Amino acid sequence: MSPRADSTPGTAEVVLSAEQLSVEIRRVPAERVRISKRIVEELRTVQVPLRREELVITREPLDSSGPLPRQAPAEEFVMVLHEEVPVVSVSTQAYERVTVSVETVYGEEVLRTELRTEHASVTVTDESAAQRRS
Repeated sequence: MSPRADSTPGTAEVVLSAEQLSVEIRRVPAERVRISKRIVEELRTVQVPLRREELVITREPLDSSGPLPRQAPAEEFVMVLHEEVPVVSVSTQAYERVTVSVETVYGEEVLRTELRTEHASVTVTDESAAQRRS
């Protein structure tokens, strides 16, 4: 802030400056997101009711007074007994769709900074008045 003598006698000039605030917005990476799937195994216990056929032998005493039942052939007699057995099958079915998207959220941030400004002041001293007092 140095005064400069002008070509005109009795004139002085001072150039004042002031700081100005300039804010720019820059897009920078904030975080990285990785999306992955994982398999979780779960043990399931299911109680299944099952049926099976069993051979039941019923014996009745014969009454000799009544007619005799028909005679079974002398050959071997074969019966097939059945039972239910559990059959387990596993299938994969889609149950949910997960969508991940990016959304822009708007907000404001308050910035505070000090700016300096130069001011000029002129001090006038009356030398003749000072000499008269002494």
